[in-house]
Amino acid sequence: MENSAVKLIMARVSARLLDSFCELMDALPTATLLRAADVQRRLIEGDLAADRTASPSEAQSIVSFCRFLSASARGEKVPCPPLPVEHSAYYRKIIQRLVKTGELPFAVQDEFDANFCEALFKALTAPA
Repeated sequence: MENSAVKLIMARVSARLLDSFCELMDALPTATLLRAADVQRRLIEGDLAADRTASPSEAQSIVSFCRFLSASARGEKVPCPPLPVEHSAYYRKIIQRLVKTGELPFAVQDEFDANFCEALFKALTAPA
């Protein structure tokens, strides 16, 4: 297959990873989100380990977010990892759903918001 065609296919697969994750999480009842995030994390970790992902950075973003959710649900005080700004708005929506139903404490949303603000500031002040 021609190199440009491979790149095009890989780009579409990459874009679909986050889209698929978002669609799945949107479709599930809030009470099942933490378990679904854990399952997705394990699947994506397997793909990363076997080098089966078109976008390792996007996959790592989802894995990091899912780890943060799992640790927060267990009551562990963990810092929210740096996440891409373009992913953070959606991740924040998931956290808000979980906090609203009592699946996560409100402090988790505060911590995530602080991380998001820091990432947004860095993105806005980065040299062009």
